[in-house]
Amino acid sequence: MAPAGKNSIHDRYKFRMFIFEGAASAPCAVINLETDLLGLWKLSAQVADERFVLASFDQAPDYDAFRSLAIAALDGLPALKPPLPKKKHGAQASTPPA
Repeated sequence: MAPAGKNSIHDRYKFRMFIFEGAASAPCAVINLETDLLGLWKLSAQVADERFVLASFDQAPDYDAFRSLAIAALDGLPALKPPLPKKKHGAQASTPPA
């Protein structure tokens, strides 16, 4: 997690959590606490080219609250859910035994 520094060009973000899978050198997702143009705070997620607003706040949560919210949000991110097994071409769906 990286808090933004004072007077930096990155003041849009207060906190960012980068999520890595395995030994990847680039993050697979990012959870942000950022301001919008109206000065409201948003908890947002970036996964690949998609961006999601997860929550809005009038005042920025502190670091511990952000961390808890970000970790809880991980379960809901679509790209981080385990993929469904692929069916083989021509395979029939099996019915579980009764």
